[in-house]
Amino acid sequence: SAAATDRDVQLGKVDNSGNWSSFMTVADGGNVGIGNTNPTKKLKIGSGTTATVLGDDGIILDLGVGGQITSISSTNVQAGIATSTSFGYMGTWSNHPLYIRTNNSDKIIIESGGNIGIGLTSNIRGILHVNGSNYSESPTVNKLITVSDSANSQEYMILSYHSTPDCGVIQGLHEGTAWKPVSINPIGANVGIGTTTPSYKLDVNGDARVTGTLIVQDGTASTN
Repeated sequence: SAAATDRDVQLGKVDNSGNWSSFMTVADGGNVGIGNTNPTKKLKIGSGTTATVLGDDGIILDLGVGGQITSISSTNVQAGIATSTSFGYMGTWSNHPLYIRTNNSDKIIIESGGNIGIGLTSNIRGILHVNGSNYSESPTVNKLITVSDSANSQEYMILSYHSTPDCGVIQGLHEGTAWKPVSINPIGANVGIGTTTPSYKLDVNGDARVTGTLIVQDGTASTN
């Protein structure tokens, strides 16, 4: 006798003309499709063929261009993910902030007006507000924004605020080795302190004090 053949299970309807339409398919291998009859993963939603495959046991949500998944709270906060013809969205559809968290703790907030906070979730003071912890170097400096060398991630440029002695900080650091100097405009152009139109390599508008020795090399000291 002929061997039995595995069959898919489908849920659907028959219209008035006797035509069958399938809503859900359980394939003979156990995959489930909603809105399609050939699910290639454990769960596939949508009938398109351009969805990205997310692993052997992944979930494919092929909702078509402009499709979205939205979660709505009892207070009408709306958030989700969506796609367009060339990029994806993740965010809130309502006038509410978006929080991003790791280890079940809020780490980044994007306010409804667009300001971004990293390391804090309130009192955002600008387009980007970063609140960091201290480096282990001495003296300690808050690691607010760091830019590292592509060849060595332990070599940083720090933009920070130092609570003692209560000032802003621009500092170079090779972590575990030493604090490093900072060069301003090493390629060209002038530097101004107290002026936005410096006429010299260093142009100071106001009083200046040197504690120690001032060395002028290969130049002439003069007063105006």
